[in-house]
Amino acid sequence: MPLLLSVIAFAAILIISQAIYNGIGPMPSSKKVSKALLNSLGDLDQNLHIVELGAGWGSLLIPIAQKYPSSTITAFENSLIPYLFCRLRLQFSPCKNVRLYRKSFYSVSLQDYDIFICYLYPGAMLRLSEKLKKEMKPSAILLSSTFHLPGYKSSHEYDLDDLYRTRIFQYKSCNFLPSHGKES
Repeated sequence: MPLLLSVIAFAAILIISQAIYNGIGPMPSSKKVSKALLNSLGDLDQNLHIVELGAGWGSLLIPIAQKYPSSTITAFENSLIPYLFCRLRLQFSPCKNVRLYRKSFYSVSLQDYDIFICYLYPGAMLRLSEKLKKEMKPSAILLSSTFHLPGYKSSHEYDLDDLYRTRIFQYKSCNFLPSHGKES
């Protein structure tokens, strides 16, 4: 029992310290949000490169991989405990089209992806916006749960009827606003 408590305490300390480092703790997407994100994508070409920026516990990653089995799904998560949990979930999942990396998506090129999916916080969205201005290809689409992408005009917004009144933002790369600070 003391060993179990020590492991739990260590995991909690690790999650908290990485939350402080990242600026936010890992928050799973609810089933309602996951379903809305997937529905907003609709029926897509099955040979796409989809990336989840911040996979967390895998609550969105696995449904994406299941809906688009012929697409390549890449996910990044830099917090150790959620990454390990997500990795474990993938081991017991039939999804074979997922590549999960324990690293920051800020440290890799994002230029080859067709679809971006994220549930980040405002500071991370600002930093991501700057990166995407340089790397997002013109035909790409970004879906964001809850937070808007500064410097871009959303092509669609969906309000969910959930506890938090979650808003889903959909962006196209061509909707970049050259005049900074004038988002809708």
